[in-house]
Amino acid sequence: MRNQASLIPGVKKGSVENLVKFAKGAFFTARQFRSREDLERQLTEWLQHVNEERICDATGEIPRHRLAQERPWLRPLPFGSLGYGLAHSVVVGPDARVRYGGYAYSTPARWIGQTVLLRLHPEHVVLHHLEATCLHPRRPANGKYSLLPEHRPPLFVKPRGKLMAQRQILMDLCPEGERFFTELVHRRPQTWREQDLPLVWSLFEELGDERLAQALRFGVARETFGAEYLQAYSRGLCPGVRA
Repeated sequence: MRNQASLIPGVKKGSVENLVKFAKGAFFTARQFRSREDLERQLTEWLQHVNEERICDATGEIPRHRLAQERPWLRPLPFGSLGYGLAHSVVVGPDARVRYGGYAYSTPARWIGQTVLLRLHPEHVVLHHLEATCLHPRRPANGKYSLLPEHRPPLFVKPRGKLMAQRQILMDLCPEGERFFTELVHRRPQTWREQDLPLVWSLFEELGDERLAQALRFGVARETFGAEYLQAYSRGLCPGVRA
């Protein structure tokens, strides 16, 4: 890709590439700071000086004036609204997930065994393979893994597999999830599969991770173990619970 600086008369390529070195040498090593607040105050003053007042050695002009001339050559970066992100190569495991930074992120089943590109952003992780992408929260709500709704069906192929997979996903929502289902299985051994689990799963699809986790926490705290209680909590039908 051609360097944009080479298209602009008077701009020295080395000066553009050494911008980080310039900031370190002209600001950080040339000043002393008493606190973060003091650093931020001095940085604001320094940026005003170097961008709005000082003549740049590379162009012989004030950067603010030069920027107006360079705008016709500027184009949006081709990396989308999230930015470029830090790139890492990862391999999709047999469970159709990649692991990075202590978390797991789901992928389509057809990606199993493939090396994919993981781009790490401040709040998200994006997985790239061929022309497809998967967008995950960088820090999953359950603190363990992020499983996108479109990646769940392969887990539900067999009837018992679907039952166990749905229960495990719900148990992983929060620490109280495991306690809720442990009590539920013991208290309703004959009905939790056909009655409670389908209703809790329906609430999960309707409400999402955080709101159902809130209902689970509320139910465990009051030792009310049953899908109907979660439904009442989520609808705001119990005192102290907001819909």
